[in-house]
Amino acid sequence: MQGESLSEIVPGGDPVQIGKCISRGFTLTKRNVVIALLAAIIYLVVTLICNFGFKKMDEAFGWGKNVEVPTLFNSSSSSFPSSPSHPSYPRPPIHTRQPSLPNTLLSQFVSAFLAIGLVSLSLPIVSGKKSGLKFICPNVSHFFKSILVLYPFYLLVDIAYSLVNPLILVLPILIITITLMVRYGYFIHAIIDRDMNPLEALKYSAKITTNNRLNLFVLWMASIGILILGAIALCVGVLFAIPMLFIMSSVAYRWMQYGHRAAMDHPGTEIPMLSSIE
Repeated sequence: MQGESLSEIVPGGDPVQIGKCISRGFTLTKRNVVIALLAAIIYLVVTLICNFGFKKMDEAFGWGKNVEVPTLFNSSSSSFPSSPSHPSYPRPPIHTRQPSLPNTLLSQFVSAFLAIGLVSLSLPIVSGKKSGLKFICPNVSHFFKSILVLYPFYLLVDIAYSLVNPLILVLPILIITITLMVRYGYFIHAIIDRDMNPLEALKYSAKITTNNRLNLFVLWMASIGILILGAIALCVGVLFAIPMLFIMSSVAYRWMQYGHRAAMDHPGTEIPMLSSIE
């Protein structure tokens, strides 16, 4: 019945189901397609404009540096097999420009702002409450609390990628990064949802992901696949995929708090059961 309320479960007591999170994310994105598409357009436009501006800043001030990215067959000892018609030659490395530190810090600032905004959008949608356009300007306190965690994390990842051979250690670093995010990645949700400080939010994220980390890892992998499919479907697919991924993540967050009924509507309605919680 519609008045039925949900209570919090023991952490890990009702493990997240990946398929149902994806299905619920898709359903809620469709129900809120106008606000979802608007959020995705803002996300992409702001990201593209800022990236272009930061790149021009580097060029104007001569910041950043050119780096060589080795290819699989760019040495004389590691080349394609030779033949009379196709002799073996070393392949030159790929040259790219590494962003400057100001570029990196500003890019991370914008990324954090947008991510916090989309979490602020997705939590009310999942909970059956009005979202509106407040995601455009997230709570200042929540933003700076999140930045205290995100900046050190982003910098450590950037340093790791800059120090390793891209062809050898990128995948392990990516797996380690996702593993950490699976355990602690819901700290932004906790800050926004419960107004926790950064340390409390990290501990809370680690607590509620108990017995869920493998499932969440698979959900992250599925999210990457959905984003790739969205890119294949060109702009419309990406515009739908971006908000859907954040909504899926918030569905998983609420599931870990309230169990599988957090991904359900009241019988015979399109009103989420979560709408009964404060």
